[in-house]
Amino acid sequence: MATHIKWPHIDQFHNVRTRVLHNEDLKKKTVTYKAKIKLHGTNSAIQVTPSTNTVIAQSRNNVLGFSNDNAGFASWVNSVRDNIIATLKYLNTTNIIIYGEWIGEGIQNGVAACKIGTKCFCIFAIQVFDKYEDLQDETLMKKRSLIVDPKSIEQIINGPNLIVSPGIPNTKVIPWFSTEDGNDYTFSVSEDDWEAKTSVLQDNLNLLNSYVEKIDKHDPWIEKEFGIVGPGEGLVFYPFVNKNGCTQTCFLYREDFSNLAFKAKGDAHKNVSKKTPASLDPEKVSSAHEYAELVCTPARLEQGVREVCGGEILF
Repeated sequence: MATHIKWPHIDQFHNVRTRVLHNEDLKKKTVTYKAKIKLHGTNSAIQVTPSTNTVIAQSRNNVLGFSNDNAGFASWVNSVRDNIIATLKYLNTTNIIIYGEWIGEGIQNGVAACKIGTKCFCIFAIQVFDKYEDLQDETLMKKRSLIVDPKSIEQIINGPNLIVSPGIPNTKVIPWFSTEDGNDYTFSVSEDDWEAKTSVLQDNLNLLNSYVEKIDKHDPWIEKEFGIVGPGEGLVFYPFVNKNGCTQTCFLYREDFSNLAFKAKGDAHKNVSKKTPASLDPEKVSSAHEYAELVCTPARLEQGVREVCGGEILF
């Protein structure tokens, strides 16, 4: 029976900061963040074992099949199974899980990504592991690396020889988010920053919030790749920890991602009705009514409906 390997939960920034401030080891780390556009689709993944020609589709919470598909993802994976095997056969005994967002018609509403006229698997990370027994060892998995650099992902997905590789249709790799000058958007957080001893951290949050607010109105990546103009969802921030004076940005440890990654959503997609996409501290309320207004946003309620409707709602 296939083992489901869930994509790590991604917190909001104030929760990450609280976790860091209560953990001396985390607080001493300098973290450099890079971002990717957060697409409004459904979290999906493909497990690939090249040595046995095994290809398994999964959603955020389940291994998928024809009887429990999620927005057509399992059916699509089956339709491109031969391409996946042929393209990744070169990996031999290396097993991988390809994580991404399944976007397109009927999967979500209110964003440019749902108007692209097709469905597409947009990849943001790859997990490498040796054998399935490893997946049962939580301590071992925490130390496994996630490959998140877009160029590194493309090299794996395309295979070693593009001339003979069939490739995997209807897939794209999400790039690093770049600023107006074309450079990758990045910022660092040190121990003093976590404690907000200066205004540096708040200044960084103000800037990233401004980018999220722009994406909330216009998703630049969807327009570039599909020619569709419309709103986006936000950004996901990937943490790269300085180890021994070196910050590696090709991969990161799964444990570091779980502890330090965060997401920032625009107003239309917030599960919690916060004043800003990312903040130093959580919102405070003074009554049950205010709490309900804070957490029962349209985005959260819709998310609940999708959980019980197989991921796809036709609007």
